[in-house]
Amino acid sequence: MRSFVYWNIHKKKWSVKALEGDWKGKVIAHAPTIRLDNVRFCVQEGGRDRVLKDGQKNVHAGVVGDLVSILGISEEEMGLMPPSINKPPTLESAPYLAPVHYVPALGPYFFWEDTMRPVTEAKVATFEPDKIVLAAPVDEPGEDA
Repeated sequence: MRSFVYWNIHKKKWSVKALEGDWKGKVIAHAPTIRLDNVRFCVQEGGRDRVLKDGQKNVHAGVVGDLVSILGISEEEMGLMPPSINKPPTLESAPYLAPVHYVPALGPYFFWEDTMRPVTEAKVATFEPDKIVLAAPVDEPGEDA
């Protein structure tokens, strides 16, 4: 299920919004741990500009990808998930792991924690409490984009 995932500052969990199916456009879960495949990092400039101008946080950045697994959700939320989404995230075959962050003041992009270079896509992303860890990135740190 194609989904948009963002950090919910009020619930202190990741929010998952469905981008297709019966629940398209609706938040279907709040979870501490999620895995997405085929991800794209998105920042909406207008929302970022408002954050920088007013200092008021808003949902303007997140990650779009195929929801593979989710942990720590309620039974009601689990009932909204397709049957294939019921196992914990796994990264055992990943060639590279690196934390990724987004800070509006640093630029209109997500960036690698270790190199501060922008990242736009990855094959796999695992969301842990308050951080994103990438595996098998499309644009490896150190490569020229």
